[in-house]
Order: sequence, then structure tokens, then C-alpha cells
Amino acid sequence: MINEILKGIAKAIRDEFGESLNIYLNEVEQGLIEPCFFISVLNPDVKQVLGRRYVLNCPVSVQFISEEDREVINAQGSRLFNCLELISVSGDLARGRNMSYSINEDILTFTVTYNIYFYKKQEKESMESLKQETEV
Repeated sequence: MINEILKGIAKAIRDEFGESLNIYLNEVEQGLIEPCFFISVLNPDVKQVLGRRYVLNCPVSVQFISEEDREVINAQGSRLFNCLELISVSGDLARGRNMSYSINEDILTFTVTYNIYFYKKQEKESMESLKQETEV
């Protein structure tokens, strides 16, 4: 489920910003090509809502790394508000909540949380045998 959220975010960013910017989903030890986006999951948690229904709370950090000036970086943050409000996760739409961004040392860090509801499959216990006799 978390990987599907990351793919949905990457697709939304690609649709908004085009193919020219690199998008990294995992750690990059070396060879980072700027300007780029770096997407990482912060601290996801799962809570039971009712019965077999659960909710995955998935906070995500999207960093925009570039040597552009502050005005360009602010514009990218505004565009992220629009493109990450609704993303596609496994064919369904997920709405981003608690969206905010900050700029520190010319790196924009955008945070957003997605809440995904899902059902856990129930393992069925089958009966071994049942015998019924009736008499009239």
C-alpha cells in the first residue's frame, strides 16, 4: 500500500512538472542529478477503525532540491499544493491532508499525509464435517 502511495505521488509530480526533472523514491548514495524531487515516507501507522476496517496514515516528505533562487523554489511549493491534493492510489483517489512546506538552505521540504482505508482479509475457518439426521 505504501509503495502505491509513493507511485501515485511520483505520477502526480511527473504530470505537473514534466519528464525533465528526476524523481527519486529511495535513498541515493551518490549521483543525485539536480534539479530533482526526493520522496520519502516519514512514520506511517495503521489503526483499526471498526471490525476488519483499518486506516493507514501515511505522512510523506517531498523535497525539491535545486540551485534556483528562492522565488522559483516558492513557486514549486505552490505547484505541489495543487498536484498532491488528489493522487491516484491503486485506481482510487486519495486526498492529501495537512499539507505544508518550508525552505531551508535552498531545499524545499513539502509534507503531506494520506489516509487510506482498507479491509483486512479474514481467514475463514471451515467446518470439518456436519451430519444432520431428521425423522418424521
